[in-house]
This record gives sequence, structure tokens and C-alpha cells, in this order.
Amino acid sequence: MLKLRFYCRWIISLCLSVLILSGCSPSQAEQPKNKEKIVPIESITIEELKEHVYYLASDDLGGRVVGTPGFQKAARYTAQEFEEDGLEPGHVSANGKKGYLQAVPFKRRQPTDLGHLIIRTPERGIGFDGGIHFKFLVFKPDDFAQGPLPVVFVGYGIEEPQAGWNDYTGLDIKGKAAVMIPGSPKKEGRPVLPPDLDALYATGEGDGRRFDALYKREPAALLLLANPWRSQNWEQLSNALERKKVFYAGDLSSESDRIVLRRQRSSKMVIRESILKALFRAEAYSPLQLKEKGIAGYRTFNLKDVSIELKIGEDGEKFNSWNVVGLVRGTD
Repeated sequence: MLKLRFYCRWIISLCLSVLILSGCSPSQAEQPKNKEKIVPIESITIEELKEHVYYLASDDLGGRVVGTPGFQKAARYTAQEFEEDGLEPGHVSANGKKGYLQAVPFKRRQPTDLGHLIIRTPERGIGFDGGIHFKFLVFKPDDFAQGPLPVVFVGYGIEEPQAGWNDYTGLDIKGKAAVMIPGSPKKEGRPVLPPDLDALYATGEGDGRRFDALYKREPAALLLLANPWRSQNWEQLSNALERKKVFYAGDLSSESDRIVLRRQRSSKMVIRESILKALFRAEAYSPLQLKEKGIAGYRTFNLKDVSIELKIGEDGEKFNSWNVVGLVRGTD
């Protein structure tokens, strides 16, 4: 019977991945040669767990950040443990060589590059610098890798058909940039939604609800107009592009390379009114007119011949990081 130790190492490592084939359990796996038989549960000890945790969390590994020597040490440590426990190498390279380490391409972005957003309308293209006119709450470079994105206005992003309100009726959102405004609909200063729902959409829970309604329709990105608090505290707002220095650099035209990235939610940026004005400058209706026209003129729609494009510097350093993959084959 294989020891269960490697399961613990997989959980503790966090940043590394293991592939365990379906239909397999330690009691069914083939006994590796020259290994003493041991009751699986007895192979998990407090002392051994401490040993792995202390090493993987030590200052020597520096947090195991992708692209650092600490991550490389953690990967090789895990690969060595897999080999000692008799796991089969789970990666096969292009030349047919088996191993525990799978190279994953990454790119290290220049720290001063906060992106440049281009809004293209039938009249012209207008550029906006990142950090000044927009900031990313969530950033995924692959969302913008396929070229300019069509734009759709989703209003408040509220889907409450039982209350007579659905911002998504008739909208085609998949693969597009969705523009959303904060808050909830009001008429002459009074809530349009029932009081409990209106109060909900003034909270973080309400924001989660509106984002869930949007993301299930698979937009490529979200452009969220800054609410009054964010506008007043713009300089203090965190920017994902300032935090995230390393990005996946594989072939995003490959279905296999996109499959994991699709599991993450789309990019989300906070935008200032300057971008909203540029997006709607050729449209018959702009959400900025809500204060003047009120809810009577409100509608959601796909913007005609309007697209956005994000430019990120191409001069970043490219390097490989590693997945660690081990196999345990079932016998049933």
C-alpha cells in the first residue's frame, strides 16, 4: 500500500498541483518495490507534517512566489518527495521523456506599466492611461488577448424578474466588455425595487449578487463605474496591475492553455466618468443622463460599433515556472 504522505504534501504545498487518476485509492494502488508495508493512516504523523510545513513556510522559500528561487525550491522538494514515495512521473515532454516537472511559461511585467485603454468609436480612437482613468480590481491578460472587445451596457447589473426588473433581457454579453453602473434604480428619489431588495443592493452582498448575474453570462471583462466613495478616494484604491507582476504567457489560441484560465472570473476594472463619456459619446442614450432624464429614459443595450482594446507593454521578461505532477494508477 502506498503511503498517504503525498496527499498531505499536495495540500500543504498549495501552489503545486498533483494529478490523481480516478478509480484509485492508496489501498488499491500497487505496492512500490523496496517499500515497507504500512497502514496508510499511521503514515501521517504530526512530526512529519511539521517538517513539511516548516520548510514550505520558511523564510528560505520567500512565500513561494512564481518566478522566484523559493518557488523553484518548493517545486523540486515536492518532486523529490513524490519520487521517494514511489509515484509515477506524471508529465511527458514533447520528446517523450517522463518527469515530475512540467514547464509553464510566464512573463514578468515591467512594474511601471499600468496599461493603456483605447476606446474605438465610428469617429475615432481615444486613449486612457491606467492608474489615472481606470484601475483593475481583477486582471487576466487573456481576457484582452483576442483583440478589441465589443461593448454592452448592462445598467445596474440587477436580475430580479420576480420584482419586475431584469437588466439582462435581450442582451448578448458573452465575450464582450460589460459596462455597469453602481447603485439601484430610483424614481423621483424613491426605490423602484422593493425596499428589502433596494437595501440589499447597497451592500457588498448585493454587489456579489449582481456580479454573479453578470458572470454566468460569460463576459470578457467588466467595466464598473466608480461610485462616489471610490471617486473621492481614487489615489488610495488598490490596483491589481500594481500587485500582479507575473502573468501566464502560453499560447492563448490553444484550447488546452485556456481551459484553466476560463475557470477564473473575468477581469474587473473600475473606471472614471471620463471613460464613460468616451464610450457613450456617439450613443443616443448615456447612463450619465440618469440624473437629468431619470429612470424613464433608462435602458440597457449593446453599443453599436464601439470596442475597447487594452495595451500592455511587450518588453517583459519571459521565463518558465513549474507544475509538479505525480500519478498513482488504480488497480480496479
